[in-house]
Amino acid sequence: MVFQSGALFPWLNVFENVALGLRAKNVDDKKVEIICDKYIEMAGLAGFEEKFPHELSGGQKQRVGLARALAVEPKVLLLDEPFSALDTGTTEELHKDLIKIWQQTKKTIVMVSHSIEEAVTLADRIMLMKAGVVEKTFSITLPRPRREQESDFMHDVQTIRKKFFE
Repeated sequence: MVFQSGALFPWLNVFENVALGLRAKNVDDKKVEIICDKYIEMAGLAGFEEKFPHELSGGQKQRVGLARALAVEPKVLLLDEPFSALDTGTTEELHKDLIKIWQQTKKTIVMVSHSIEEAVTLADRIMLMKAGVVEKTFSITLPRPRREQESDFMHDVQTIRKKFFE
């Protein structure tokens, strides 16, 4: 699970925050090191292993949360509005990185977002929920990378928005 706020332990450095779940599962130290190095690199944090959360930007904190979630090798990766508190540039960068991670790991990713544009950028399937009930499911078949300036992208956004405000 990757939380909206990062949810990092301030007394643990990047490596130890990523290793937390593995240590809880009693994974041996050598394997912890190999796994953590893999996902720290995949998340774009190589060289930051010894940094503490107060030394990281908001985007870097979210990358730590992503690496920590991936390190335990989940079948499904859950993301709770992971980019909502970030600036536009960092969000766009993390969107690209998340797509790369998805392509590399082939993990099922379930993400909560209030941004229709973000959902169309990232998702193959979007579930529109109202009052905790799935109202409609949309399949997004646009090729990647997806760009907001393209008419097909905006068509999908408008289709979902129209259904949302019905």
